[in-house]
Amino acid sequence: MTIVRSTILDKQPINGALERAPIRSTTAKRALVSILLSMPAAMVAYVISNTTAVPDWLRFAISPGLLMGVFAIRREACRGFFDCLISITASVGTAGVVTWAVNVIVYGLLIFAIATVFSPSKLSEK
Repeated sequence: MTIVRSTILDKQPINGALERAPIRSTTAKRALVSILLSMPAAMVAYVISNTTAVPDWLRFAISPGLLMGVFAIRREACRGFFDCLISITASVGTAGVVTWAVNVIVYGLLIFAIATVFSPSKLSEK
């Protein structure tokens, strides 16, 4: 009895699963770019919204998270000066984090939507 080697196995590479090209989705690239661009945009919006020279209507238009950040501040009764100071510092820190996080989400979605509408693959179809 002789063993005959199959010709099908000769054509396939041994480590075929490792040689595949990685899947690169344009949507994933767009999402990554929008996340990376939304962080500095949210910081700029946060800085502009904390400037007293800017009118209130423009503050809330540029920084949509500012209103939610203001509502994150809890008003508590204080027992003394240092207790009030610690309470205010913690509340302002919470408000800043909420403001920045909401701004990152809003600007990320906005940048993703703009990148999707003006993507080269969509423009070539028109």
